[in-house]
Amino acid sequence: MRRILTIVMALGLAYSVKAQTKPDSIKTPSITLRGTATSATEPLIVIDGNKQYQRGTASIAGVDPNNIESINILKDAASTTKYGPDGFAGVIEIKTKNGLAGIYNKNIDSNSVGLKGKITGLSFRPNATGVIRNYKRKDSDPKVIIRNLLQKDSDPKANPIYVVDGKQVDDIGTLDPNTIESINILKDAAGKSQYGESGANGVVIITTKVPKKEVQKKN
Repeated sequence: MRRILTIVMALGLAYSVKAQTKPDSIKTPSITLRGTATSATEPLIVIDGNKQYQRGTASIAGVDPNNIESINILKDAASTTKYGPDGFAGVIEIKTKNGLAGIYNKNIDSNSVGLKGKITGLSFRPNATGVIRNYKRKDSDPKVIIRNLLQKDSDPKANPIYVVDGKQVDDIGTLDPNTIESINILKDAAGKSQYGESGANGVVIITTKVPKKEVQKKN
């Protein structure tokens, strides 16, 4: 079965997730997260409601990408409001399809992390004080870059849909990363159950900090 991993490279979060293929016909999606921040300033990882004792990429080594139902990314006030001081560097919430056992609070070797597949390109880059700063880009680069990687072949029809503040949009290239409060990624059955066939290839739900009244006026 062809599986697509939606990849979000956006905002002031930069989480690197890359798709790789095996040389043979068998393709096993995995997730590779790479970060440059020290452990103390990496985002808090929460899997199925369980805070991981290690921050950042090392705590996700045991997660099978095929078992991921959704990913929710919180930053700034959204992360600290929900998780208090623990969320100062941002929070990545991962919900699995059937729950995980035996990987919580384990001291996992970060070298074993292998998420090469669906989710790529989100990495938190906090400054020395732990405050997430904007990823530096050239003026010519779009502020928000979202890619959809198809592991086997390129299928132009296999694109995720994007929902900003409850409204489905075709293009988010002009969205200012500084206005983003959270990003929720739904894949497989989770996307299809909420958005029908159009969500079968993944759904990227973006909530901004724009007051609801202002959003309604624009609509």
